[in-house]
Amino acid sequence: MGAWRSLISVLGDPNRRSRHDAILLLAPRRANDEPLKQTLASVLGKIKVETMRVANLRADRSEQKETPEQASNWLSGQIDWRR
Repeated sequence: MGAWRSLISVLGDPNRRSRHDAILLLAPRRANDEPLKQTLASVLGKIKVETMRVANLRADRSEQKETPEQASNWLSGQIDWRR
């Protein structure tokens, strides 16, 4: 699903304290939007741990290091959105 790719964002980590956790955020004005909540819930569990590790390594390795945005784009392409 191409539309999902635009929903994956890289957040800044100015204090360099990233633990590579993923967070789904929902604006308060959308808190009662059931279709949106169902759609977001459908994303949970789509990223395998090993796939996330590879994405992290792509951004953290010392050689051929990618930007967080590049690693995020790669990760988006690895997700089976049909499941």
